[in-house]
Amino acid sequence: MKNNNGFTLIELLVVVAIIGILSAVAVPNYQKYQAKARSSEAKVTLGSVYSAMAAFNAEYGTYSNCLAFMGFEPSEKELGNMYYHTNVTQSPTVQGGSGDSGIPSGCVANTTGYKGLKKLAGQEVSVAPTVSNCAAETTGFCAASAAKISGPDGKTDEWTINEIKKLDHHSAGW
Repeated sequence: MKNNNGFTLIELLVVVAIIGILSAVAVPNYQKYQAKARSSEAKVTLGSVYSAMAAFNAEYGTYSNCLAFMGFEPSEKELGNMYYHTNVTQSPTVQGGSGDSGIPSGCVANTTGYKGLKKLAGQEVSVAPTVSNCAAETTGFCAASAAKISGPDGKTDEWTINEIKKLDHHSAGW
């Protein structure tokens, strides 16, 4: 008498084929989901820049292109967890005050922007923002963030915010 307690080769191949098809659909969607989740970093960071700029403007009646003046100065640990390069792309060039202005003097060198240090697939993905249509009034500012959040070879994801808290997504990196 023959014992038929198992799966045939055809049944196993059908199961493997179904798993392969499901994986082919799921993996790209998962990668897109990860990229969208990473883009929230840009929104949060630009929100912090906006808050710092608004507080500085309320106190001194102007903006500065020096993020350290604004109170936005991420630590090395924070930069190590960031993907995006964030900087002020347009602003009056108030570097510091003198005399009776009350504005602190002396901008720490190169603090108009901060580069995220977190890597994807072992490579840096932080890129300097190239947004040219970041509109700011002469009395306002515009800050931008950019990164290749879907991987080093992916498209650049760019966001901007200005003095009226208008957050724009200029190019999607997914």
